[in-house]
Amino acid sequence: MLLGILNMKNLLLLPACLFFGSISAQHIAVFAQKTDRADTITYLAPDFYKPIAIQKRDTIFRFECYDNRDSIINSVTDFGKVRYYSVFKNYIDSTHTYKDAQGKKQYLPVSKIVERFDRLGSLKWMHVAYPSNIITELKDIKTDIVNTDTLTDGQSGVKIYRYYRTEPVK
Repeated sequence: MLLGILNMKNLLLLPACLFFGSISAQHIAVFAQKTDRADTITYLAPDFYKPIAIQKRDTIFRFECYDNRDSIINSVTDFGKVRYYSVFKNYIDSTHTYKDAQGKKQYLPVSKIVERFDRLGSLKWMHVAYPSNIITELKDIKTDIVNTDTLTDGQSGVKIYRYYRTEPVK
């Protein structure tokens, strides 16, 4: 297993300001870790995050990440700087058409926001499910890793995403 080759000398610790307060021993303070291979980086992310678009039949769900200035972060390398995530549902509406510049009928492409995750603090999120308009407060459990994804694009090396559990606040 690739994660087994990590050692203490090559941990990248991020600034404490990313945690909106003090770092305690019980919370994982490492958002990115470098392995012995220079082209492999491990990211720690909340379990609701997806680094690539998900396709389900003719629908694509895409994550967009935003910083404190409401600017899109195209490639997230520091999850502590993400202010909120938006999940967009993209599909073609085959019941509605429009005429393109050449006068040809085209099916209408639709993109709508279906979920949003706003950072409330270092360990809390507000989840808004737009279709049902349900708002839930979530807390991070960074010591409980629930899933791992490995992505390669052939250029920037290997990216390993370790997802920690989030759960509703009672």
